[in-house]
Amino acid sequence: MRIAVMAPPLARPIIIPGVARRMWQRVWPAVCFYLAAAPADTARGYADNFGRPVHENFTGVAAIAFSTQPTHWLQDLLLGSHAIQMAATEIYMSWFLIPITAAIPVLLYRPEHYPRFILYLLVTYFAVMPIFFLYPLQPPWMQDGGIVRVVTNILPQAAGRDSNPFAAMPSLHVALPLSAALWYGWRYPYGKIMFGYAALIAFVIVFTGDHYVTDILGRHAALWRHLSARQEATPSTPA
Repeated sequence: MRIAVMAPPLARPIIIPGVARRMWQRVWPAVCFYLAAAPADTARGYADNFGRPVHENFTGVAAIAFSTQPTHWLQDLLLGSHAIQMAATEIYMSWFLIPITAAIPVLLYRPEHYPRFILYLLVTYFAVMPIFFLYPLQPPWMQDGGIVRVVTNILPQAAGRDSNPFAAMPSLHVALPLSAALWYGWRYPYGKIMFGYAALIAFVIVFTGDHYVTDILGRHAALWRHLSARQEATPSTPA
């Protein structure tokens, strides 16, 4: 007597629900940004051990322009307000979400350009890395004992977590939002928003003692020239 053995039914392939799939399609390039940026950030941590001398300050132009270290002036004016310190710290930390928030209009109106936009930001991130190796620079809070590092004043747990404190120049806090502004263009609303955010965070990182005005002015001027040239070349085409 033969006994028929029923083979178990083949497992059905797992199908990701449509909403989850669409969400993943909108998130994966940004996830790739953070994964790809991690090696660069690790390399930045060794930049001050590359053999180049660590520069103590970069205040010459700022002293001529402002007759004082601007961080001193801002902290004398604003440091007494805990609310301002809290707001500055929140704005400072918001920078880490730029690869996601800056891409919202691309996702809404030009989703096919989303991977290219994230790659564009990633190129900006990697492009400044050689400068950290060639010109290690102390930030104002390290160079000047009279300057308070506001971020660690509000978030003590953040102290010592910077992979390389000698990476004050150039400022990625300014470079990434300005690069996003350059992508969209000054003629378009989100370009204005990103430029405004870059200006706001430039103010914040001077107040918190993390960067020099000199570096920020140079970064604004360089990218603004490129932005103006691009808008003159393509006056009616969105970036």
